[in-house]
Parts: sequence; structure tokens; C-alpha cells
Amino acid sequence: LSAWGARVSVEGKIGPVTLVGEWAFASGDDDPRPETQMTLFSWPRDTNLGLMLFEHTLAFQTARSAQVGIQNLQQLEAESFPLTELATEGRVTNVNAFFPQIFYDPLDSLRLKFGALFAWSASRTVDPIRTILAWDGKAIDDDAVNYNGGKPGSYWGTEFDFGIEYRYRKLFQVVVEGAVLIPGQGLRDANSDAVLSWMLETRLMLTL
Repeated sequence: LSAWGARVSVEGKIGPVTLVGEWAFASGDDDPRPETQMTLFSWPRDTNLGLMLFEHTLAFQTARSAQVGIQNLQQLEAESFPLTELATEGRVTNVNAFFPQIFYDPLDSLRLKFGALFAWSASRTVDPIRTILAWDGKAIDDDAVNYNGGKPGSYWGTEFDFGIEYRYRKLFQVVVEGAVLIPGQGLRDANSDAVLSWMLETRLMLTL
């Protein structure tokens, strides 16, 4: 077992503008064979990086992959199904990213924010379940696929995050956040296709 993670954040303030530069790393594992060294690292569940790539996109894809493995074991009448651990559940993993952000506070009660997440992968974006199922018993490189059945890549994609926060005294806070994800090769299918993705969410927090 040899897994590594790191996070460095630098922040500066110019009047109502706050600039943040963040570098994030979590090692990956592009060889899922059990006899090779395990190098995959995942951040704690409550440590986020961006709004969409890890929280939603990769969480769904790894959960789907784990389910494929479970169905395969069920057909073999296995006694246990430990593959649920492969699902990230939104945890940050296998990434080498740069995440510049800007926050603008025109009023004490209002904050506007924007960020751009450039997410490379620390190792090739390999789906361990589908890769093992496709493995011919020889070299693994020519059998490896990503979570969408395409060729493993070294770039997850580019994510643009934006948001508005409004606070009314100490009574409540309203947050509107959104993200747009431009998929990289690591998220493309066998035809090298991927869909531009977006999300929008709102939160209302009351202080009692």
C-alpha cells in the first residue's frame, strides 16, 4: 500500500476581492490487479473540491462500476460483496488539480464567487471492475477502460463554479450555486464522446 494526498491553498485579499489559489492531489491506481501495489488515495468525505466532478459525476460512475462487480459476483454465487468500497460517494480521488477562485463582497451581506477547476488525473482514469473483467491474463494496458468504456485518459475535465450568497443579519442565509463541467478524455466513451454537464442548487440556512 502506497497512497498519497496533499492540499495547498494560498489566499490574498484586495479590498472587497479575495483571491484563492489551490493545488490538490490524491494518488490514483491504474492497475487494479490484486497482485500489484495499491496506490489509490481518497480524501475524507467532508473535504470537497469543486461542486460537480467529484460530488456528482465521479460518485455516480464509481457507484455504477461497483454495482457491475456485485452483479458479476452474484452470478458466481460468491458469499460476500465487498465491492461497495469502490464507490467514492463523492470523495476526491485520483487527481492532480489547480483550482483558482475569486470572491467578491460588494456588501457585508452579499458575496459573489467564481472558480475554475482544472483536474488532471494522478494516474490514468481506469475503471477497476470493467478492466479486470476485460483482462486477458497478459498485459493490462490494452484491456484498460475508463468508467464510460473509453480509453483511460489523464485529464478529468474543466469545471467552472459560480455562486451567490446573501446573508440577512444573523437570521438566515440564501445560497445559489452552479457548475458547468467540460469533460476531458478521462470521461469520454468508446467513441470519444462526452456530454457537457451542468448543475444548479439552492440552500436556505436558518439560525435558531
